[in-house]
Amino acid sequence: MDIIKPKKPPLLKRPLIIGVTALSFVAIASTFLISSESAYRVEREQLMLGIVQSGDLQVVVDGYGMLRSDKH
Repeated sequence: MDIIKPKKPPLLKRPLIIGVTALSFVAIASTFLISSESAYRVEREQLMLGIVQSGDLQVVVDGYGMLRSDKH
């Protein structure tokens, strides 16, 4: 005759673990987003601003020996 052993319930159930993990993630993320120290600020005087110009881009390549394409 087989004896059926009752299963012990796990100490921490899977939904509980997922809930605690999600809550921890939200708490840590909100702490970083709300914290004033996480925001990096730059004064306008510290920036170098310029005007974008269009035109040909000249590329100069210096090398020793003979340069050839990798397509040949």
